[in-house]
Amino acid sequence: MLRGTLFLIGACFSYSAWFFMQVKLVEVFPLRYWGIMLQCVMAAIQSAVIGACVDSSKEAWRLEWNLQLITILYSGALSTAAVFCLQSWAMTIKGPTYPSMFNPLALVFVAFAEAMILGEPLTVGTLLGIVLIIVGLCSFLWGKRNEMPTLPQTNVEGQELPSMVGDHTVP
Repeated sequence: MLRGTLFLIGACFSYSAWFFMQVKLVEVFPLRYWGIMLQCVMAAIQSAVIGACVDSSKEAWRLEWNLQLITILYSGALSTAAVFCLQSWAMTIKGPTYPSMFNPLALVFVAFAEAMILGEPLTVGTLLGIVLIIVGLCSFLWGKRNEMPTLPQTNVEGQELPSMVGDHTVP
């Protein structure tokens, strides 16, 4: 139980650090979609090495046209590549905070899809979690919108614009 908790905490910190590294990657490597492709290729290589260490039998690596193959293709194309591209796009526009705030929204879509496709009932706990996620996201967006006018404005040269204090202009 302790090891799982530590792994979960490590995953949360690593995922948040990844968003900040994405911002730096876009500054250094302006072709952001190539950077994402390189990340996906490196992750595939790492996953293959770990998978081969865990189970190297031929039966485990054989792909057949079934739900497992469809899941792999969906996960690679949409859950990884498309989401990374959308997150990268959002980070270049709004910074690393926005994409990380929208991640819990995926749980809302999973809950509704599970209810519609698999017929799982929506429990009170699930509905309460959905409400908390949406309230948290709305309060974040409200706070960010109210925060924007209070930030100091800068001009093209990177110097602060003068602000009026009383009758005098302060640089």
